[in-house]
Amino acid sequence: MEKQLYKKDKTTKLQTFCRIGIGGLIILTTNALQMANAGTELKVTGELTKPGCQIEATKQGVYELGKLERVASMRALPSMTQTWKISCESETYLSMTPLDNRHGISTTDFMLNDSYGNVVGSYQMRVGNIRVDQNTKMMGLIGQQSKSSNILQPSTRTDWLSADGARQAGSTFTVDITILPQISVPESVMANAEPIVFNGATTLNFMFGL
Repeated sequence: MEKQLYKKDKTTKLQTFCRIGIGGLIILTTNALQMANAGTELKVTGELTKPGCQIEATKQGVYELGKLERVASMRALPSMTQTWKISCESETYLSMTPLDNRHGISTTDFMLNDSYGNVVGSYQMRVGNIRVDQNTKMMGLIGQQSKSSNILQPSTRTDWLSADGARQAGSTFTVDITILPQISVPESVMANAEPIVFNGATTLNFMFGL
């Protein structure tokens, strides 16, 4: 009887030891999982917005030549200059693309139409006195071999550039745009008593961005 009780006690002690060991493993494993899952989330947030910009021209962008006395040999019309100023709330890059709104196809000139939509002439737009934040800069025509060209071309993007040809950021951009109009109708039409009413229109698309 005593021998059997001894075995039973030994078995009980062994079982108790195993339970403690397993319990210890569970506790250690739980701690390891808790350490692996602990952490803090890092967030990166922001918002890119276009700066608010105001566009001003000397005479609201209207180049009014008025009534001109004509002669049969007349071709070139008087030039006219307006200063354009673009003021932005914050520093940005600026580019401009002129789009001809009149009938006619030309890679260098903008069209002048009569009241019937016929082409009666054309005009060029020359830029000068180009500044960014009051500093003298240059304008470049994207895709052109010479970035120092001062004649705007239809549907061609133009940027304000620094002397080394890099885009120039700023908050105030100014440029003088001079129109150089000319009439291209036969002398017989020029000699007629009927007035030649002409008009042209170009949309200047200004693009702002980082």
